[in-house]
Amino acid sequence: MKNQGLFTTAPKARIGSPLFWRIYIPIVAVSVVVMFFCLQPLRQWLETYEAAQPKNVSAQIFEDYFSDPDWKEIYALSGAKDTPYEGVLAYDKYMKAKVGNEKLTYQWVESETPELYKYNVYLGNEKIAAYTIANTAETKIPQWELSSVEIYIERSVCVTVEKVPGYTVYINDVALNDSFTVRSTVTVAEKYLPEGVHGYRIDQQHLSGLLIEPTVRVENESGEEITLTQDPETGIYKLQAPDSPSITEEEKMLAWLYDEDRWPSGAAGGIVTKEHRYRMRSY
Repeated sequence: MKNQGLFTTAPKARIGSPLFWRIYIPIVAVSVVVMFFCLQPLRQWLETYEAAQPKNVSAQIFEDYFSDPDWKEIYALSGAKDTPYEGVLAYDKYMKAKVGNEKLTYQWVESETPELYKYNVYLGNEKIAAYTIANTAETKIPQWELSSVEIYIERSVCVTVEKVPGYTVYINDVALNDSFTVRSTVTVAEKYLPEGVHGYRIDQQHLSGLLIEPTVRVENESGEEITLTQDPETGIYKLQAPDSPSITEEEKMLAWLYDEDRWPSGAAGGIVTKEHRYRMRSY
């Protein structure tokens, strides 16, 4: 006879029973926690890797420097050299007038150096700047950073100034020497004057290669500033003509140069007296 009460079988946990959920929920929770901590470094690595790609780095550089450009900073980054007459302030004024509130765009272009990625910056269809990025990391995750900035400018402004000898022309407070003189004009009477005596002369000086219209002034030998006027048609700066001095009624007269040469009232330069019959006779 079998002893049926000696051995008993543990009841099986059924899905939906309280025992099932007591076992299932802790297992799932532990699995989620383990996966979170194991996958978190991988997720961070992937985010770092994605952010370090050239496409994203170039977009961030464009946003930082060209979405709301500080032209003085861009000039400094480009390493552009000042001219004797213009520098960063002229470039800043030039670009603000040129760009205004227009939005800039950028585009990847093939670089001459394979290790670099190059991007041109455009105002409409005009290229006004460019920048390159380079990988500075030695690890598997690249570290792309700004490498260089170029600026493209058109120095098309020129200035021409007329002065008299001995006066000095200043462009943006920088004096022009005689090497900038392109023309010297003298009066016709110059050749009739005694040697060493000069008539009224005008020297014309010219300077090109400027970004913007400069400030122009002329000083005489004593350092006094001379008033200038600018011809609206030619743009040439000229010395302002002095006001005419006031004269009295007695001084309002005309001077006439009287010459009898070739006139009938005289000897007509010998034409009349070459015949004996027209010569004066006396005893």
